[in-house]
Amino acid sequence: MPRAARVELPFVPMHITQRGINRCPVFLDDEDFQHFRQTLVEELREAGIARVLPRFRGQLS
Repeated sequence: MPRAARVELPFVPMHITQRGINRCPVFLDDEDFQHFRQTLVEELREAGIARVLPRFRGQLS
């Protein structure tokens, strides 16, 4: 049976997880993770999202 659609409410934060199949690693190496992280920061900045995980805060100022 398929999962029910997620409810998206304006101005309500969502929790995002990144996990591989059977909990296998998602990123090939640290450089791969840094690329993902930089892309995420750029997209958050473009979307005007200021409240993010503490480890990303310094990159958004």
